[in-house]
Amino acid sequence: MVHIRAMAKNDIAAVSRLLGQSWRRTYSPIMGEDTVARLSDEKHAPEKLAAELADDDKMSFVAERTDGSIAGYAMAAMDGDGDVTLNRLHVEPAEFGMGLAVDLLHAVLAAHAGIPSIALEVIEGNDRAIA
Repeated sequence: MVHIRAMAKNDIAAVSRLLGQSWRRTYSPIMGEDTVARLSDEKHAPEKLAAELADDDKMSFVAERTDGSIAGYAMAAMDGDGDVTLNRLHVEPAEFGMGLAVDLLHAVLAAHAGIPSIALEVIEGNDRAIA
């Protein structure tokens, strides 16, 4: 069983690990291992995630298993015009096909109720994200 909730400060280390693993698995074949490792280390550093968590224009959610481990993560940002972009949606491979990504997306949409649309930011070559 998995519970979707707002991300908290004590989730930062687990989310950083999840993002690093997900990026290496997904993007290494596209960009190369060294490039992905460097970019992931920069983008997913705990300090960066803490700053995003404190940013009122960004909303982050986690999918927490009953044992307290993090099975998925989503982050969306709203710009000054009120447009929302889903910047991150990552799920542990063990949860693929279980509807967890949809549950995280629903949490993002519920948090931004009333918006006319939401954009998905995807790195070219990440066909699974578009499917």
